Amino acid sequence: MRFENKLKAGTQFQGSVVGHNHFVYPNQKGDTLIEDTACRRTHYVGGGTKVAVVVPENVVKHDGALNKSVIIWVEKEEIL
Repeated sequence: MRFENKLKAGTQFQGSVVGHNHFVYPNQKGDTLIEDTACRRTHYVGGGTKVAVVVPENVVKHDGALNKSVIIWVEKEEIL
């Protein structure tokens, strides 16, 4: 997986939920990133003012795997 952008530790995000026709949407649960991380933007829509990015699971969960990726939603201006 090629990561092109960055997010800072403490960035607020919303997790994802799979919806109608297996589309991915932001869920209501939010949190903050544990550490600085690389991210990759996706083409998903439906987040209102937020955009979907792919990050390693270990930056959103203390027991997350470094080799597993998850989709989160962040404000566009948070992406560096």
